[in-house]
Amino acid sequence: MSRLFRQFGQSAAAAVPVETLEVVYPASGWLGDADEPTWEGTWSGTMVGSWHPVDGSSFPFFTQDDGTGRYVGVNPEPYEPSLSGQTGVEIRLAAGTQTPDDVGAATEAQWNAAGTGIVATHIGGGVVRYVGVFDAAAAAAAGPGAEWATRGAGTGAYGAVQLDAPGSARADIDWQSWCQIEVASLPGVACRVVGIRFRGDNLRFIVATGGVNGDPESASVRYQGVHGGGGSGWHNVYFEPSEVFDLGSSPPPVWLGVDGTAGGASGVYGSTSQSTGLETTGGNRIFRTGAANGVGTPIGATVPALNGGNFAFGLAVQLIIQVGPFYGSGGWKSNACVDPAQVPVPPNTVGMESVAPTFPFAFPQYPGLEMESLQLYFASHAAGVQNQMRVELFEAAGAMSLVDATGETIFHDLGPSTGTATGWVEMLSSPIDISTAGELRVSIKSASTGFGMSLGFTSGGYPNNVGRPGWPLAATVGDGELEYLAANGETWWDFQAANATASPLAPDSTPDTPGNAPGMHMRIGNASIQMTIP
Repeated sequence: MSRLFRQFGQSAAAAVPVETLEVVYPASGWLGDADEPTWEGTWSGTMVGSWHPVDGSSFPFFTQDDGTGRYVGVNPEPYEPSLSGQTGVEIRLAAGTQTPDDVGAATEAQWNAAGTGIVATHIGGGVVRYVGVFDAAAAAAAGPGAEWATRGAGTGAYGAVQLDAPGSARADIDWQSWCQIEVASLPGVACRVVGIRFRGDNLRFIVATGGVNGDPESASVRYQGVHGGGGSGWHNVYFEPSEVFDLGSSPPPVWLGVDGTAGGASGVYGSTSQSTGLETTGGNRIFRTGAANGVGTPIGATVPALNGGNFAFGLAVQLIIQVGPFYGSGGWKSNACVDPAQVPVPPNTVGMESVAPTFPFAFPQYPGLEMESLQLYFASHAAGVQNQMRVELFEAAGAMSLVDATGETIFHDLGPSTGTATGWVEMLSSPIDISTAGELRVSIKSASTGFGMSLGFTSGGYPNNVGRPGWPLAATVGDGELEYLAANGETWWDFQAANATASPLAPDSTPDTPGNAPGMHMRIGNASIQMTIP
């Protein structure tokens, strides 16, 4: 396909007919400091890094304002063989959520300003019509950048095992401090660095490659910048197109450093080791190098020599790494919940007749966002309606309680499972729109009394990102679970899986909250760029 695409680009001048290509663009939702994009190894804007072919000599690619005036993303030409030698036209999207019409209007204005010879017209609804002398059929056949399914989910953040400065928050980091991501911890396939994550304020963050294991001296500085965020939370900084760099499939040692100002307001916040569920493998020592330059002074092109010993503490800084193949179709995806299961549900407890685990979530909101998949992990699954599970999504009018669903309404009823399939079983027959959803409760219920069916109890869980619950309202998935005993007189739910649930009433006794979690997986996302010949 890529060879054909290069060929039609070379012969475009010989084409006589004026042709038309219509491209439908999705919305671009900016997700800010949300952790979930880093788990997927993506930027925090859903169209950032997306691209598609046009005439074989020029193509549009999308960046977006991260809210600070920096347009982040990447020109895909160096990474995509089918784009080799072509000119990328950067389409800059404004900060915040951009509707399909916003994306279409920006594309029309900025593509036409580039003077490619192909005229783009936004005809509404995110649809842009490209008209000119080119092979539109070949462009449509080539399709947009790689789909999410080509790559799938993957770990995107790499940093120190221990994620704090020594002992407590520091007010005066007055040396260059480094931690190493060891080569064995990196993906081992084509990958590129697209950003950093950190906890702290007013620090110069530095990324370098080279040197040798255990010694950053002479490593090449690939990125440095002063950033702040404050507080104890994590902050994401995504690179501009010129700042993204390739690690290749056989990367050298990678170093993450910080540089502060003596007596200044620099600090890495927090006094305890924190892991947010991200991939944090790698070196966990601080290596101190030469005299500090201070926040306001960039360090040189290479890392100076070690100065003093090293310490068994990590830094609160990580890299956001994309693993190839690099998808860029605009069809952003995220695992909304993955839990490998802690106990079978229903558990083998005498008198446990009715079980309703409930998991609250607060999803991002932007046009076109869908729930695309919801799967349950059946450990056992006998035939008959009494051995099925029903999944329902409830929506709260206000703040959602973990122990009381009073006043909640059905947002979507996925219905009961059927058959006897075990393992991961899809419960969603087709994608559902969640673009306007507030807080949702995912309820799993059954009236099984014979224990011919159970969920979970698998150590393998769902492939990729197992145990990383994205977008939870509860602190963890398990914290959001409620179990109810019909034997104790709790009658506020109808636990028959064959019957839809009415709006729930207040519980009439205290529910049991053991923190157990069954195997469940959800995926959210939006549609890809669509290319057609009208």
